[in-house]
Amino acid sequence: MKLKSLLTLSLLSWAGFTTFAQTQLAINPKPNFYLASHIRKTFGLTADIPNHGVAMTINTTNKKFGVTLIDDKTKQLWLVELDGHPLSINQYNGNIIIVYSADKTFFGGVKNEYSARILDVKNGNTIKEQKIYEGSADYHEDPEFYFSNERGNFTLISRETDLKKGLKVSLNPFVDAISAAKEKFGTTRNYAILNFNENLQPSKIISPKFYQGQAFKHFLTESGNIVFAHYNGVEKQILFDFYNHTQDKPTSQVALKINDAKSFDEISSELKYNPLNQEYYVALFYETTSKAKKLVVGKIDFALGKMTTKEEVIDKDTFNGWSKNYTPVNKKLDDFKLSNYYYLNLAGLEIVNNKVAVEFTSSFVERSRSYINYTSQSSLIKFFDKDLGFSFQTIFPRFLYGMSDDLASLSFITNGNTATIIGNTKNGQASYTPVYMKIDLNKGTILNYDKLPNQGIDDMFYIRTKNIRKFNNEKVLLTYTERFGGLKSKYDTILQVIETK
Repeated sequence: MKLKSLLTLSLLSWAGFTTFAQTQLAINPKPNFYLASHIRKTFGLTADIPNHGVAMTINTTNKKFGVTLIDDKTKQLWLVELDGHPLSINQYNGNIIIVYSADKTFFGGVKNEYSARILDVKNGNTIKEQKIYEGSADYHEDPEFYFSNERGNFTLISRETDLKKGLKVSLNPFVDAISAAKEKFGTTRNYAILNFNENLQPSKIISPKFYQGQAFKHFLTESGNIVFAHYNGVEKQILFDFYNHTQDKPTSQVALKINDAKSFDEISSELKYNPLNQEYYVALFYETTSKAKKLVVGKIDFALGKMTTKEEVIDKDTFNGWSKNYTPVNKKLDDFKLSNYYYLNLAGLEIVNNKVAVEFTSSFVERSRSYINYTSQSSLIKFFDKDLGFSFQTIFPRFLYGMSDDLASLSFITNGNTATIIGNTKNGQASYTPVYMKIDLNKGTILNYDKLPNQGIDDMFYIRTKNIRKFNNEKVLLTYTERFGGLKSKYDTILQVIETK
């Protein structure tokens, strides 16, 4: 099927707008909390608490943070304050667990001392609390958590970076201190990986295998297991090491040969676990030696030690064809822009109702010592079935620029064979419009593209799409944050509940 007919299939097939319109059910324009600047991303973390609501980490004062429970009418049921810095929140054996670090030091940043507290879902009272980890005193660490509702335990993986703690002043005006610190933060010195039972007791620390002189990336998956991808430019292969959450050595290895990558260090990669068929999927995106861009989508069977892949070269003609053949979906709202092949990158990999969705966008960052701006264009999303057969592709039209890098992420909400994609788009120089697209996952047709109802929401606010949560029914909680800018550290928040079918 030609590109034009693919785009026509995914962009011009419609159902009535009114049938699929979203409904605003409740709004709380001034909840009893605020959120921090975009630098402190862990404020505003959310977790589904079945039959009770949504738990969220919030700001209360400069020295404390809070945990609140919000019901499907945007009402705050209770609020508790804690000392420290929030790292993760989740449902835990019918209650709520919050993991947080020791309070921040003046120059040292967040301490690598993590504690866990279990809160009673009914009133926020403490059921159990204890320190669960104490890490490096000299280097910053980057923690991640996975919670298993089935096993009643969780996994901590804390990555020790190459960024030293303490005050750092660069006297060289030609050195970008922010970029240098980011590079060091992205470099790994070591890992600490622990598993905790329902009583917060840890098991032994897992020490992953390192390969000398190789770039690598880790993935803590929804299965509770960990995958390390090692990028070996000398051997021209990526080696995927699979760690069972109870083992300290890889239980399986799968190799993928890549002969045409310009640089192995610059391969973008995402990996996701599909609980429906218990398979692992990977998306790789890189520039080839012929200066074209290439997508590799793979399904990994670690039990058999095998991987099946599908490859697609995206050259300039293909990229330009996406724009040339694009037809506006909603002329009153559509702000389509996808014009820079050089900045085309892999934006995400999602499992959407047993389909594999790979997202691309053109995005770039402008940074100076006193200024940072993120620009993101429209997203093209390719959908594959569970066996990597191509299903359809669609474009989510939008154009964004702002001082927060979480502005451009998309959220996928499924209901049967219908997927709702929620995002933001700009509306003028410094304001935003919340938008959604509904897609029939069987036929690949767009059912609707329109703005979300935003009565009572100022256009200086945008949806924190990574924190969208769905209640037990068709109700969805959206958290809006005031636009980041200037030297502000406190940002107003608006809560909204919509119905999506």
